[in-house]
Amino acid sequence: MKTQEIYLPKDRVKRDLQIGKWDVKKNGDMEYDGGRYHIDAERLTEDNWILHLSEKGWIDFNEFIPAYFQALKNIGKEFVNVRVFY
Repeated sequence: MKTQEIYLPKDRVKRDLQIGKWDVKKNGDMEYDGGRYHIDAERLTEDNWILHLSEKGWIDFNEFIPAYFQALKNIGKEFVNVRVFY
């Protein structure tokens, strides 16, 4: 298995950012691979993103996690609950 370093921006600046195939918008919206998958900013705090995306064959969490963290920064959210099983 190939390992990658995860890039996590250290500041709290709202920004448009691309991490791997994820585009994060200043408003918190996330888009994968030019529109193949979209997460609206108002849904970022749902507790099942990790579990839901783990079922997708294309997900790379080394890209998703830092992009997700930036999206949460962009909406000003410091804490979220994460569901690990149903």
